[in-house]
Amino acid sequence: MEFGRLAATFLVGILASSIGTMSGGAGLIGIPFLIFMGLPPQAAIATHKLGGVGLSLGGLWRFIRSDEIAWPYVIKFSILAFIGSFLGAQLLMQVEEHWLKRIIIIILIVLLPVVLFQRDLGIVSRIKSKGWLRTGYLFYGLVMIWAGFIGAGSGAMIFYILMFFFGFTINQSSATQKIPGLVATLTALTIFILHGLVNWHFGLVLFAGMVIGGYLGAHLALKMGNAWVKVVFVIMVLALTVRLMLG
Repeated sequence: MEFGRLAATFLVGILASSIGTMSGGAGLIGIPFLIFMGLPPQAAIATHKLGGVGLSLGGLWRFIRSDEIAWPYVIKFSILAFIGSFLGAQLLMQVEEHWLKRIIIIILIVLLPVVLFQRDLGIVSRIKSKGWLRTGYLFYGLVMIWAGFIGAGSGAMIFYILMFFFGFTINQSSATQKIPGLVATLTALTIFILHGLVNWHFGLVLFAGMVIGGYLGAHLALKMGNAWVKVVFVIMVLALTVRLMLG
């Protein structure tokens, strides 16, 4: 029985991480699964962060051998990721999530038509002005607070921001976010460990699965190309929005 639960956790880690690397939404699969396995919500979120480290490492392992990472942005994104994730992890101990969740739902719904009707968004790389970049950094920092707090929806939001404000393709967005994502996840994970929220029994198995899934997802994204990965992204945003609305 216990072997079956751990095997299921490993497989879910591969699935969630593969999809999450391409389009965001790993938490949409992983966190509800951990709750179903009997973990309290806070412990499920904290334990999923351990798996998220695997996702970032696996994806980075594959993307670092490509030319998709926009290196000039990595340090700035990493600083914002550290600050936002630190604040967000502190909020998990103190604040109800429902107001932030409603904001995420509204933003996802409002921005989805932008992705659908701007056909080259996320497919063709664009050079953006300094005004667009400054606004993008602001929104990026805010989303990283949510990423440290709960995480569900943060991946999709980051993809939106990097495509819309920074002019990245969807694969550039995924690749460039891997190092800042690792910084954010490690920051939040450290706080959760100090508060004793991580279930190591499930977390280490999830980590192993998500390392493999992160690599596979990055490899598949590079093979598919931006146009097909954008289709996956739109599907995941719709699924994520419905999941958040249902609570």
